[in-house]
This record gives sequence, structure tokens and C-alpha cells, in this order.
Amino acid sequence: MKIFLLTLSICFFVLLGNSGATALPAQVNPNAPEELKPPIIRYPGNASKTINELKGAEFFTRKLKPTARNVKAVLTPYGKRSLFKEDTINSVDPNRQVYEVTATFADGLPTEGGRCKQDAEVNHLFDAETGKLLSYEVSCKFENFEYSHPFNISPNGVNHN
Repeated sequence: MKIFLLTLSICFFVLLGNSGATALPAQVNPNAPEELKPPIIRYPGNASKTINELKGAEFFTRKLKPTARNVKAVLTPYGKRSLFKEDTINSVDPNRQVYEVTATFADGLPTEGGRCKQDAEVNHLFDAETGKLLSYEVSCKFENFEYSHPFNISPNGVNHN
């Protein structure tokens, strides 16, 4: 009987020990470089186009001028833009001509999380050939921001200096 219990105990501990050492099946990483495909370029380089073949700065600024101040439009290749440097749109060739349009709205603007009550700074990035808006952002000083969240969560604990 003692031999039976001893044998049973040994088998139990062997099985218990092996179950913890069992290897999991290898998982495929969808972000591994060899599994990534190159992006589809929807906006190919157009650096050879003349200014007459592109939309002019006035095309982008005229709608902003009635209510905005300090409206500026700068033509630049996408790869050399000064706005949205951290946000790369992979479908835009670095040699694609874009307009960086900036403006200030003294009376403020609504945003996703609330409203800039005054002096809202707006940055736009437009494709110079098609006129399509590629990206934009609205910002203002924290004291000018009126926060509204659907769950009534307030950002009071955050340091905004």
C-alpha cells in the first residue's frame, strides 16, 4: 500500500511539474516587419507641378478670413512640413506638395472634448493639388478651454502648465 501511495504521489508531482513547463504554441506577430506590406500611395509626389497646376493659397484662406485673424498659408513638400511632424500619413508621398494653413479664431471654436472659448489656434494640412484636407488640430490655452465630456469627467488633477 505504501508503495502504491508513493508511486501515485510521484506520478502526481511529475504531471504537475510538466504541466507548468508545457510550451505555448508560437504566436504570429502581425506587426513583424517581414509581414508588413508597403503602404498604398494615394497621393504620389507632384514636386514637378508648377504653381499654376496647384490650388493657390487663396483657395484655402478665403473661407477662413471673414472670422479668423493671422491667416497664413505656406506651400511645402509633405516630407518637409513643420506642422504634424509626429503624425505621418503613409499614403502621402514625401514629395507631395501641401499647404500648411494656420489661423486664430478670437471668438473660439468647438472641439471634440469641449470648446476653446477664445483665441483658438487652428492648424490645417491640405493637399495642394486636390484641395483635400489631410489633417487639422484645434488648440488653445487651458484657461480658455471649456471642458465637456459625456461622462462628466473633469481633468482637474492634470497639470497643464
